[in-house]
Amino acid sequence: SELSARAHILVAAALCAAGCGSGEGEVAPVGSSPGASEVWMLEELGPPVVTSMGVGAGEELRVELEVASMGFAYELDVDEETGRVALSYTPPPVGEDAAFDRSAIVVVGEDGAMERVACEDAPGVWCSYPAWSGGRIWYSESGAALDEGVLAVVSMVDPGTGEVDVRIPWATEPAAAPGGARVAWIAMDPETGARRLELGGGDGERVRTLVQEGEHEDIGQPFFSADGAHVYYVAVWPVWSYVSVLTSFFVSTAHAHSSHDVAGDWWRVSVDGGEPEQVTDLDTVHYDGRADPGGEWIWLATREGVRRVDVGTGEVVLERASRVVRALEVR
Repeated sequence: SELSARAHILVAAALCAAGCGSGEGEVAPVGSSPGASEVWMLEELGPPVVTSMGVGAGEELRVELEVASMGFAYELDVDEETGRVALSYTPPPVGEDAAFDRSAIVVVGEDGAMERVACEDAPGVWCSYPAWSGGRIWYSESGAALDEGVLAVVSMVDPGTGEVDVRIPWATEPAAAPGGARVAWIAMDPETGARRLELGGGDGERVRTLVQEGEHEDIGQPFFSADGAHVYYVAVWPVWSYVSVLTSFFVSTAHAHSSHDVAGDWWRVSVDGGEPEQVTDLDTVHYDGRADPGGEWIWLATREGVRRVDVGTGEVVLERASRVVRALEVR
């Protein structure tokens, strides 16, 4: 389909952003290359825009979706089998007393239309963190639709039928393993707000705690390695931990990401348990992360741009210097 004039402007702005920022000292390591062929990005270029680019020098940036003017999108996930895009989406206000007071999980059609597949269209209902798994979508819900006293719930929806199975109370930020065999999530203590990393089977039944409360000051943003053997997560700097915990209680999860404005680094832990290990030493703000299909790299959306990191050597490549990428998908 033809791009709108505004989309052309956004592409130009994005390409300009790609040339900004230093990235000096970050070069591709010899003898190692990513297995990904394409990266999808949710970018804040005025209205949110979903863009994609091929992996490699000189690849063209493409606009896949421009979110409706005055609407917002927070996270995305792309189904590895069908290529369908799921977003956490807040629609534009309609009516004299309307406000930005809700979000839903939507699936983007081939024509760019967004279909709400989960969450009531009602004030104070917030849904976020979509994660495809076997044709269904894990997501987190908070706000007015939950039982009294429950802050957040991780659920799964069948986007074809709208059937929702509520799985895990006091949980947020679900992540699905490749093939859907496992799911991980951030669990919250109902009294203290302390967060831990949990592992479950493909049906959401809890298997074990991977990272205990108190292991770090605060954690978030889990994702699985390409082989499903590890879960990566962000641990944030101690000075911000109490701010992050309090924010998670009083602001919707669609707006209060555990590290969206807090510096930290990526760690990983085996799905079999054991001691977590630090993977990066970037000391920056991290918005999202994904595993490279080849297994050697992880891709990160950071305050400085899109980076990929060789997990074995720690070497870093700055793929795109841009301050506006808020979510990633790697294919």
